Amino acid sequence: MPATAGDFFGVRHAGAIYGLMLVGWSLGGIIGPLVISALIGSTKNYTLAYTVIAVIALLGTTLTMITKIPRTRQDAREGLLGQEAT
Repeated sequence: MPATAGDFFGVRHAGAIYGLMLVGWSLGGIIGPLVISALIGSTKNYTLAYTVIAVIALLGTTLTMITKIPRTRQDAREGLLGQEAT
């Protein structure tokens, strides 16, 4: 994942972007189970919880499919994602 962050946002910003990714994963690990347990409720009805998980998984898969691969840098003078450095 750090290499992917570097490819998409530039090596200069990869550390900060990867740090934000880790914060997002951590928040998901804390908030996710709390939300799912609230959706299941005391009636132990898992249908809504599984539906929410399926929608989130489908959204993640869709975002993966539509994300464009960054253009490779041609020259050392090029900055982020192939733009000419000033």
